[in-house]
Amino acid sequence: MDGHPTREVANRTGISQRTVSTILQNNKESVPDNTGGRPRKLPIGMAEYAKLMMLRGQVTTATAATKSLNQLLPEPVSVDTVRRGLREVGMKSEKVAKKPALNKK
Repeated sequence: MDGHPTREVANRTGISQRTVSTILQNNKESVPDNTGGRPRKLPIGMAEYAKLMMLRGQVTTATAATKSLNQLLPEPVSVDTVRRGLREVGMKSEKVAKKPALNKK
């Protein structure tokens, strides 16, 4: 149908509007669904890669991960975007537990 209304297609082909609508519904699986919304700046795969770099010890902070990812991505992303992406893939920040200092005897 290429964006043409069912009425127009029905007039061009000489079949009823209902038939055009039925044919369209039967062949709907071949038409990709528009998910809508804004495209992601940081794909999930890149967030997973940032997580992997952190787990391997190649980077220790989100800032360092951002610098590394910006060399790979076509459009630069902010540190907050990378932090959000890391949170989405299961990494969350934790405060280090305070332990008693060892005293020399």
